[in-house]
Amino acid sequence: MATTTNYSWTTPDDTDLVKDGASAIRTLGSAIDTTVFTNAGAAIQKSIVDAAGDLIYATANDTPARLALGTAGQVLQVNSGATAPEWAAPAAGGGLTQLATGTLSGGQVDLTSISGSYIDLVLVITDLETTAASGQRLRVNADSGNNYRGVAIRNVSGVPNLENNGTATAIVATAGYATATGSNNNTWIYRIYNYADTTCFKLISFIGAFKENGGALIEVDFRGVYIQTSAISQINIVNESSTYSAGTYTLYGVK
Repeated sequence: MATTTNYSWTTPDDTDLVKDGASAIRTLGSAIDTTVFTNAGAAIQKSIVDAAGDLIYATANDTPARLALGTAGQVLQVNSGATAPEWAAPAAGGGLTQLATGTLSGGQVDLTSISGSYIDLVLVITDLETTAASGQRLRVNADSGNNYRGVAIRNVSGVPNLENNGTATAIVATAGYATATGSNNNTWIYRIYNYADTTCFKLISFIGAFKENGGALIEVDFRGVYIQTSAISQINIVNESSTYSAGTYTLYGVK
């Protein structure tokens, strides 16, 4: 018995004597009806979209849905629940993503569980104020070993305890002495380069402007290196000998 090319429906051979023509036509018609019905049920209906730019995505297995076109300048991303695509404004800051922010308090602030999804880290500290004159420094990964080196590129008016090139120290990129209560206009910016890499040392730069215990304005430009290859997942803001009474920190990831 012959069959059709694509769906193998049964048809008479060219040499057959068709004596039950009605039955043969009914059999063929039933096969066509079943195939068309099955294919139609598996197809995505045109009516699911209704405007130019509509996208089709799945909400579950065999469950299509429509996502309307976004507005000018938006980008396609996954929603906060990671359950569906959405149109949204691109992240602000030209590649900067805020990872953490808060108020300085106590004698040390630890920023932990830092995502390794970025290229560099930028830490901005503003309006810092301490209860007494005290050096402000930076550790990474809570490491207090002799794994840091640093040198001042620009050091106006002198900064006490600024680490010199080749000096082993437990702390990198000192910011000198913060002002005590009453003048909290300090601004410091640290950048840690290639922080998530596990094969190279980590370079750290620092620029700052602050007053030494309420005295003359001090500017400093510092370069340091953390001589370990482990990825940096923690930053420690360390107050040497007093506590914080004011100040804000913000940590950014740089793509």
